[in-house]
Amino acid sequence: MAKKKIGIVDLTVVVDRSGSMAEMREEAEGGLNAFFKKQGKEVPNTRVTLVQFDTEYEFVHRDAEITKIPKYSLIPRGGTALLDAAGKAAAEAIERFKSKGKKISKKIFVVLTDGHENSSCEWTKSKVKDVLEQLKAEACEVVFLGANIDSFAEGAAIGVAAANTANYAPTRKGMRATMDALCSNAVSYSTGRSSSMAYSSSQRVDMGGPTTPSVSRTSIRNLKKDKGMSWASLERAAGLGNSTLKRFAEGSTSQLSETTVDRLRSAFPELS
Repeated sequence: MAKKKIGIVDLTVVVDRSGSMAEMREEAEGGLNAFFKKQGKEVPNTRVTLVQFDTEYEFVHRDAEITKIPKYSLIPRGGTALLDAAGKAAAEAIERFKSKGKKISKKIFVVLTDGHENSSCEWTKSKVKDVLEQLKAEACEVVFLGANIDSFAEGAAIGVAAANTANYAPTRKGMRATMDALCSNAVSYSTGRSSSMAYSSSQRVDMGGPTTPSVSRTSIRNLKKDKGMSWASLERAAGLGNSTLKRFAEGSTSQLSETTVDRLRSAFPELS
C-alpha cells in the first residue's frame, strides 16, 4: 500500500552549543544527525532550519532539504544566547509560513538548551513570547527541552505549553533519551500518527529530569495577594474549576496537574 502523500513539513531546531554541552556533545550531535536521517526517510519533503547558539547565534541551515544536508558537527563553546537565537529563528519561520501558505502541512519549532540564558542582547523573554505566540497561531508545534533549569517555568515564560516541554538530565544517558523522544514525536506528528508533539510520562522519566511543572503553595498564595483577587476570580481567569487553587494552597491537594499549571502560567506569566 502506497504511503499517504504528506505536504511540506517545516522543521526548525534551535540547539545550544555553549561550553557546558561538552560532556553531552557526542550524544547531542549524533542524536540530531540520527533525527534528521529518520525524519528525512519518513518525510523526505521536510525542510529544515538549524540554528546553533553560544554567546552568539548562527544559522547552519535555512529552509534546506533535509535529505541533502551534511552531517551536523557540534562544537561547544561560549555562553547561552538562547533568546536571540530563538527569537530570530521564530521570526524567520513566520515569514516562511506566510510565503508558502498551504504548501506547508506541518510546522515544528524546537528549542534545546542545557542552561540559563546569559548572553542575548537583541531579544527579551516578552518579545520571544510574542513571536512564539504567532507561531502557535499558525498551528506550529513549539517544543522546549532543557537541563539544569526549570524547563516548565522557562518554557512558560516564552509561551511554550507544559505538554510540549520537558526536562532532561545533563548526562549522556539523558541526552540520548531526549534525542530519541524528539525524533519519535516529530516523525509521529509529521506523518499524522499523532496530533501533537506532546511528551508522554514514560518519555519524561527516561529523559531523567523533573517530570512535572513546579509551582509552590507559597507562589500561589503570593499571586493571590499580589493580584488582590479572590480564589474564585483567580480560577476563572485561568479557566480552572472551582476551589482548584484554594485546595492546593491550603494543602488539601498535594500537586497541581500539568494542564492546571500550564493554564496558570498562561494567565499569569509572572508566576514563579
